[in-house]
Amino acid sequence: EFEKLPKPVLTIIGVASIALSFSLLMGLFDMWGEKGKQPLPENELLEKDYPKLFEIVKEAASIVGAGKNIRIFLGYNNVGVFKYGKYDCILVGDIPMNILTKEEMKQTLIHEFAHVYNENTLLTNKLSIASDIWQTETDNKFLSFTRTLMRIPAFFFHREFFFYTLCAKRVQEIEADNIVKKLGDRQVYINSLAKHAALSLFEETPCPEW
Repeated sequence: EFEKLPKPVLTIIGVASIALSFSLLMGLFDMWGEKGKQPLPENELLEKDYPKLFEIVKEAASIVGAGKNIRIFLGYNNVGVFKYGKYDCILVGDIPMNILTKEEMKQTLIHEFAHVYNENTLLTNKLSIASDIWQTETDNKFLSFTRTLMRIPAFFFHREFFFYTLCAKRVQEIEADNIVKKLGDRQVYINSLAKHAALSLFEETPCPEW
């Protein structure tokens, strides 16, 4: 059918298709670029000031087989690990630093490192980034145009991602616990969870799950 169209019309369709494809690609590149510009937490803890904490983190990282590029940041009242480029970044609150023993902190970190280096968690992180880039506020014309074109597919993606996270979260927690059971000290980890649960009783807002 296209062959029956006049050449000028085919030329216009070809140019429009190329322009649309280019706009979509530029929009997607801008999305990923803006997502990668998210800043790290402000309060970074240095090894010269917290040598024992870095020692604990490195021991946990070694057990799990994580990298040696460690950065630690002051969080709220939880412990967490996330990847930022080549770095394994740890968020740790001052409350856990004061109530957990060295071994309890190490077992907690083994659990958190397991989340980062678990394939299911990596997939969740990628899907989360894909979900978030549609909601990032920006004045970029390519990104705005791409969002307009992808509004309906994005709606269905967000819906499916929501249901996936409901099912995947529990599975990932079980898998991370199994890593602690296999590589760490299960009883010590249970002790740290008990302290976390006790702390939550005194918090107005429930603590994030370790």
